[in-house]
Amino acid sequence: MNSRIRIESKYLLSGNNVKLFFVSFLSLVLRWCAFLSIPLLIYFTFFSDTLKSFFETENEYLTLFLKLLFCTVTSIILLLFICGIKNCENYALFASSNGKKPKLRKAIKYFKPKTLFKALLLYIKIFSLKAFWIAYYSFPAGICFAELLYMYNKSTLSYSVFIVLCFSSSLLFSLCLFMYKATVFRYSAAPYYILFNSKTKITFAINKSLEVTDSYIQNAVLLKTSLIGWIISCITVLPIFYVLPYYKLCNTLLLYNCITRKSETTTENNYAINYLKLEKNQESI
Repeated sequence: MNSRIRIESKYLLSGNNVKLFFVSFLSLVLRWCAFLSIPLLIYFTFFSDTLKSFFETENEYLTLFLKLLFCTVTSIILLLFICGIKNCENYALFASSNGKKPKLRKAIKYFKPKTLFKALLLYIKIFSLKAFWIAYYSFPAGICFAELLYMYNKSTLSYSVFIVLCFSSSLLFSLCLFMYKATVFRYSAAPYYILFNSKTKITFAINKSLEVTDSYIQNAVLLKTSLIGWIISCITVLPIFYVLPYYKLCNTLLLYNCITRKSETTTENNYAINYLKLEKNQESI
């Protein structure tokens, strides 16, 4: 199945590579710029003299309240902007997975306030779930590393034994990382249910994502592992303008396959359904 996804991705990139790279790269840059501007905004609001006179009042508590209000509102606007950019990227990749060319006028509709707020709440919930799982899976490896360093500092281990235990702990950490990636993959389809129907409840989107991705966890881990070489090669061999859209399109094609519930026996001509039909189906749920 993963081989078919990679072949299909290369085929879909033909004549569409520059546009997808522009969408993926621009989305990445804008989202990170907006995200990093939040702590900068908080810093300049509270510690810089540039905005001090703007919020200065006779009442100290009122000044603090205005600063907090300004930072909160601005941060929410920036986070909504990030969600809108991510929605447009998801739309472009999902449409390309179906062999369709993404259109700007259709992408703009995913900046509707209701869709943005629903997407923001969804991403916050997914982020909290991912934080829980990364703490859960990293705990065993963290305990091993801490105990190993403690024993080494107490000079109770020889250098050769220390190297062997470091290697074993690294293997444990790698195993925990794979288990984490496999677990959080199950939430990957949830944004698409919100994207194509803003009336979809967040709990329903997550539960539906858990349902449709349940039998594809092994494929997801193997696919991401097989693409590590492509990511490394873009540094030395292949240019990033090909690797970035290829990597994202492969992952989206796997999610597309999960959502449409197609089996491995599906022929190439019937591989994808029109995402507009999916949208109508979601609205009828």
